[in-house]
Amino acid sequence: MKTTCWVFLNDKYSEHYDFLDNDITESEVEIAIKQLNTKKSPGKDGLPSEFYQQYSKELIGILTQVFNEGISRGFMGDTFYEGVLSLLYKKGDNSDINNYRHLTMMNLDYKIYAKVLMNRLSDVLDLIIIKEQTCAVKGRLIWDNLCSLRQIIYESGQIFYIVAFDKKKRPLIIFQGHICFKF
Repeated sequence: MKTTCWVFLNDKYSEHYDFLDNDITESEVEIAIKQLNTKKSPGKDGLPSEFYQQYSKELIGILTQVFNEGISRGFMGDTFYEGVLSLLYKKGDNSDINNYRHLTMMNLDYKIYAKVLMNRLSDVLDLIIIKEQTCAVKGRLIWDNLCSLRQIIYESGQIFYIVAFDKKKRPLIIFQGHICFKF
């Protein structure tokens, strides 16, 4: 992971290089297991998140070792990347493939590993993502940008129309001056 983030973190943040490149620890795996959503379907192996949470003491050391060995080798093993693909009907004409979305159910060991990496990266994202980007960065809220935009419109004294679109739906929100209309 170090080489991927190296480009984004300059010498000012060099202490994070080692953090991102360190071996995965048992405490990181334990935290990731506790963060698992219990309302999700298991992957191909059929082991639900409740299994990992109930037997976490027995599994944490094993998973930590497997993850670190996989990182050293450059791959985790074929079954690690396998999932069950399902199509879920949304609404509309059920003969139209566009009315379905796909869902891939991955094994929980994959999700735990991804959660460990996500937790590591979330600690440095605010260093590599500009402050104006507020979505998906811990401690930042998209509402900050919306409030700033509203204030700019209000202070201009002019009438502005801002339309927010969903690419497959009609306009969701129209801002006129400082008034918000939702459709």
